[in-house]
Amino acid sequence: MNKLKFIIACMAALTVTAAFSGCSDDSSSDTGTEVVYYDESSNSYVAPQDSEAAAKHNAVEQQGKINEQAVVAGCDVKVNDVILIGKREADERHAESSDMYAVELEVKNNNAEPLEVSGIGDFQISIDGSDDIVGIDPYVSAYASKNFDDYEILDCILEPGDSATGHITFAATTGWKEITISYIPLIEDSNYDSIVYTITPDMVETN
Repeated sequence: MNKLKFIIACMAALTVTAAFSGCSDDSSSDTGTEVVYYDESSNSYVAPQDSEAAAKHNAVEQQGKINEQAVVAGCDVKVNDVILIGKREADERHAESSDMYAVELEVKNNNAEPLEVSGIGDFQISIDGSDDIVGIDPYVSAYASKNFDDYEILDCILEPGDSATGHITFAATTGWKEITISYIPLIEDSNYDSIVYTITPDMVETN
């Protein structure tokens, strides 16, 4: 019986050794490496064949300043004003009171192709560093059209060389400390080059 146990133990040891030897041989023969990108939108690593993830990884982000013209993705961009246009009290739909804003921008298309400018699709707004992106609020847009004399929605198609001036609108919870507004002109073409404006309360004008 003891001799049988010894033979079984030896066979098991040889099997384990062969398995490790086989693994070692496979790994040593595979010298290639795979490049991957971290995609924040999906919280995962993706292969470079994923062109959208690669575009996001390689995108150029620049910081913009109010009343200073900048160039991003072949477009001249200038934010003229951030204007407080009203307040919305808390109600059944909104747990907290909020301030409503209109941002006036100028955009010129210097590209060879027409440019679609969309206040809904091209801008990403974040409040106090939150990962939640603030969308265009239909209530704020309707309020601005009725109560803000100079309001003009920024939503058009610019031919090469053309320019437009208009507003995007949004609401932010009362008492915010910092708002970031990102403009990505060619997001529809999977070009994520952007310009980011950081807004603090002292930079806001009152209607």
